[in-house]
Amino acid sequence: MIFTEITKEDFRNYLDNHELKSFLQTPEMAALKVKDGCSEYYVGVKENGKIICATMMFSYNTRFGKYFTAPRGYLIDFKDKKLLSFFTDNIKKYIKMRGGYVLNIEPKILYKERDIDGKIVEGGFDNSDIYNNLILLGYKHGGFYEHLDLNKQVRWAFVLPLEGKTKEEIFNGFKANTRNIIRKNQKIGVRVKELERNQLDVFTQLVESSGSRKNFHSRTTDYYKNMYDLFHSKGEVKFLVTELNMGEYKNYLYLEKDELEKKITSIKNAKSSVGKKNEYISQIETLEKKIKEAEQLQIDFGDNPIMAGAMFMLYGNEIVYLFSGTRSEFMTLKSQYLLQWNMIEFGIENGYKLHNFYGINGNLKEEDDRFGLYTFKKSFNGQVIEYIGDFDLIINKFAYYIKKIISKIR
Repeated sequence: MIFTEITKEDFRNYLDNHELKSFLQTPEMAALKVKDGCSEYYVGVKENGKIICATMMFSYNTRFGKYFTAPRGYLIDFKDKKLLSFFTDNIKKYIKMRGGYVLNIEPKILYKERDIDGKIVEGGFDNSDIYNNLILLGYKHGGFYEHLDLNKQVRWAFVLPLEGKTKEEIFNGFKANTRNIIRKNQKIGVRVKELERNQLDVFTQLVESSGSRKNFHSRTTDYYKNMYDLFHSKGEVKFLVTELNMGEYKNYLYLEKDELEKKITSIKNAKSSVGKKNEYISQIETLEKKIKEAEQLQIDFGDNPIMAGAMFMLYGNEIVYLFSGTRSEFMTLKSQYLLQWNMIEFGIENGYKLHNFYGINGNLKEEDDRFGLYTFKKSFNGQVIEYIGDFDLIINKFAYYIKKIISKIR
């Protein structure tokens, strides 16, 4: 076995055919980091001239030395102790020679099999041996944390397997309320469309609208444009939005009101009918309020307002739902449900095996501040997944622990 640098092209070919492939390990993501001033590296192990493991890394300068990271790396059989040990020993030497004091990895390895409620599946897979292999080789684990840490890759996620299922089977697996919301969106004039590069400022506004309500910051429009430039030509990123045809929407509301008025007219003046009549009157009042709101929304946002949006990465056999946002004025229409269904349909039609709704908190209790995020994703059916977490391979102990101490003081 020979540890060596490899070309970007050879790495990409190896990545595209590896079971642990992730868009986060692509040269395109490295290029994004290079724009921010980082350096990129591609290394691997060859045996008889053939690559048998590899990783993309990038580094950035700190006052303590270079911080190296391999997001969702390595591309290796983590159960092969001999290979993992050889790769670890050599990558430590490689990073040390380049002034690095630590390497952080976040393997695309699931820890223990879990069900839709996040409970461990009895007799399911358990990759504790991979965790143990890494610990024995000197990797320091970041902890089995349950919160969604926006400074790291997600440790808990929700996924919907698509392989071998029809659209009807997938749709029927959704919760009844989710199906009803999707059908209603289709009736009232909601359409899903894909944004072009020159429209991505709209997407930024949508994410910022949600961010102001949920206390998180959106990426910049430049970030989204860079992602578009790097991935869109290969069909590996989509920015989708929902658009409301106000004419169709108001017409739907008027028709609903007309139906209720007809029901009131058909009710006889019997005492037993008073309750039902009052119920219809109440529903008409609600519709009249919605009609007034719709007229104001049309004045404020035009005939075809954009309500919500989401960014999806499409790589390998997986679709990953990364970022999203909804204008507060259109929250009640819940068009994110139709947007997700549109992408799920695309996944089924194009042979993707997994729709990854991505990050959730691992504390799946109602009192958790992100429980609503989990229930939204859970309503589409599927299962909770738990990644094994992140590990630090310490190269320079003094620099590493000094950095830790200073970070805690701050």
